[in-house]
Amino acid sequence: MELWGSLAGSVEARFYSAADWQRARLELFYFQRTTTPALRVPDFFMSSVSQAT
Repeated sequence: MELWGSLAGSVEARFYSAADWQRARLELFYFQRTTTPALRVPDFFMSSVSQAT
């Protein structure tokens, strides 16, 4: 939640669209999953997310 709070409190946050916030939620979700060994997500999920842009 600390990263989310930093993002929400940033100066740029007021310029983010709903799509930007959705992407941020998804990226932070996968970040948590990849940094928590018990919750590891297969690498192909992350590559498909990063290639979606």
